[in-house]
Amino acid sequence: MHAKMNRKVGGFTLTEVVVSMFLLTVGILAASSTLMAVYNGQRYSASLMMATQLANSHMESIKSMSYSEIETTNERFGEISGYETFSRSTTVTPNAEDTLKTVVVQVSADVGQDITLETLVARH
Repeated sequence: MHAKMNRKVGGFTLTEVVVSMFLLTVGILAASSTLMAVYNGQRYSASLMMATQLANSHMESIKSMSYSEIETTNERFGEISGYETFSRSTTVTPNAEDTLKTVVVQVSADVGQDITLETLVARH
């Protein structure tokens, strides 16, 4: 007697495996691209927030100084303790009668953000 063999075997074809691997790869690349964009956005925001805080704190210290103490300064990258990736410059311009000073504080991050604050200080 001859036994009839069932040749149907379960599983996936090579084409199905290749297509599914391709789709999985595309999905993983899209997810990693999104994660990198989120990371870069977070880094940019954190740097911008720290630059703003540095500019604000320096401006507040300038406002507490006497009129004669306020002068132009320049702190390069690495010179601000705890904030080595930032530079800060203060530009002071007195008016013609030297009764009013325009003070501009600019903080720059090494990743490209700049924050500029400006105020006027009057002689008392």
